[in-house]
Amino acid sequence: MQDLSYWALVYGAAIVQVVLAGLVYLIPFWAASSRGHPRKMSILALNLLLGWTVAGWAAALIWALTRPSPRELPEDEQILRFAGLRDQGLITEAEFLAKKQQILGSPA
Repeated sequence: MQDLSYWALVYGAAIVQVVLAGLVYLIPFWAASSRGHPRKMSILALNLLLGWTVAGWAAALIWALTRPSPRELPEDEQILRFAGLRDQGLITEAEFLAKKQQILGSPA
């Protein structure tokens, strides 16, 4: 019969491996969250559902590391970005209002 401390070491090592694998598995979601990606919850869903495949995990990681185009940003963030340009004097109030209407889908 083997010593009890041997089995404690074996099970302890197995628990550490499972925890580390779980941490590595969620790297795409953490990358998306830390970068403020607007689609981080979709990336998490892809990561959880298909991350067990190497291709699914890689796709989630690549998506998390891509910079979203301005049209992918939420409407409020787009409007705030143009408000900042207006406040800096880089665009006029009329240009800001036209862009705001375009973002919100209002008829011009």
